[in-house]
Amino acid sequence: MRLRTTLFILTFSSASLSAQNWTGINQSNYNGANAFYYNTAMATSSPFMVSANGFAMGMNFDNNYLTYKLPFTMSQWVRGTVPSRYKDSEGRVAFQSDWFEETLDGKVKNFDFNIENRGPGAMYNYDRKFAFGFFSRTRIGLQGFGISEDLARIFRYGLDSSKSVIFDPPNEIKFGDEISDNSFSVNINSFSEIGIGGAAAIINSQYIKFSVGANVKYLMGMGTGYVKNNGTTFKVSGYDSINFGKMDFEYGYVQPDFFSNLNSINYMNGKPAGSGFGFDLSAYVELKKPNHKIGSYVEIPDVEYFFRGGISLQDIGSIKYTEGVIARSIQNSSPKTWVPGIEFAQAWSTGLGGGMHYMDSLTRTMFQVTEINEITATLPTTLMLHGDLKIISKFYIGAQIIQSLRGRQSVSFRKPSSITLVPRFEIKGVEVSVPMSLYNDYKNANLGAFLRLGPFFFGTDNLVTSISRSSFKGFNYYFGISYGFGNSKMEDRK
Repeated sequence: MRLRTTLFILTFSSASLSAQNWTGINQSNYNGANAFYYNTAMATSSPFMVSANGFAMGMNFDNNYLTYKLPFTMSQWVRGTVPSRYKDSEGRVAFQSDWFEETLDGKVKNFDFNIENRGPGAMYNYDRKFAFGFFSRTRIGLQGFGISEDLARIFRYGLDSSKSVIFDPPNEIKFGDEISDNSFSVNINSFSEIGIGGAAAIINSQYIKFSVGANVKYLMGMGTGYVKNNGTTFKVSGYDSINFGKMDFEYGYVQPDFFSNLNSINYMNGKPAGSGFGFDLSAYVELKKPNHKIGSYVEIPDVEYFFRGGISLQDIGSIKYTEGVIARSIQNSSPKTWVPGIEFAQAWSTGLGGGMHYMDSLTRTMFQVTEINEITATLPTTLMLHGDLKIISKFYIGAQIIQSLRGRQSVSFRKPSSITLVPRFEIKGVEVSVPMSLYNDYKNANLGAFLRLGPFFFGTDNLVTSISRSSFKGFNYYFGISYGFGNSKMEDRK
């Protein structure tokens, strides 16, 4: 029997290291009600009197450990034309372990899978002085940080080996070797939010405009789970057995069966498992062309500013789960040996709920356990700075910095920090931009693309992996419909 953990299946087979930032639509002058997700204070400068978000979706996954090396192209997979020799008896693609190529660089492994659905939402902008509206969003995330390369390889290869090593060179681990440098965290969260927001122009003169904005949102938690390994020493002492030494470990979850059908998650999905409140705060400034006069109810003119910028504090708040919670802190100072038997496989074969119930019973039997009565899942709080410089008519260069304010060990989503440069061409009906970013806490480079045609937009923050034919570590995209109508009234400014 192979000791395969569900963690590996959920992570490195579908994960993401570049958080979904929706960079193209965020930077646009025509983002309309999408400003509520980025910088609410910007809404006072929308060229539209009314803007509505229909539906928008973003999804991405990647990782820094495994690369898919498919024997067919992505287009064949999408079109359903994968050769039959790569399918199982039910006609589904039968993925093989040898389709994955490891990245062995001695660095810790991270992953971050996320889905975001936006809408419906709407905004009303009065005289470019006051704006208010409502918005909704659902987010699903699975993240892990700091998993050592040795531990990741054990998750991949399991312990079923007749050799003297757990996995083959390079960097092999032998049976009996002690593994201790393995602190890591894993989180899974799903929640929806319904919010209202407003913005007001405090200064609105011929030369400068300064606005402030805020959102308040009600959070409905659909499910959560976490693992925090603060430091555990163990040895793979033999065939299908693990000897635990010192242990400092935490885990908790709510409603594991809920994640078996992620497509059903939305803000109308019945009674939430947890609830809470969240807030966003923002400020925005425009520096305008001297002696530039704009009349009332004009057609959308050449954009008035030569520079704009803003700051926003996003996703302050948390969701508290108190019902159906199983959460434990585990300590151990004396050696313990675990030899999984047939009951281990039988429990996991019944599903996620059965497997988790088995592990709950096992931890109570083997280790010192402290029960925890509630789980507080925090939002992915970030500080965002952005700016936009008009180069010539219809051509701009924007930039944004996202700095995560959540630690890697927090029980929450965590949006990795990034810095992005966004050159773009923009008119009312068409917009094209090419975001260039340093992501993954400023460690890796990415190239993206964004296109808006009327109310329709499509973008990716990671163009290279998204268009790869058969070798990739993931993909990233977002698309949606956002429509604005009516020209926001602007008084003459002298």
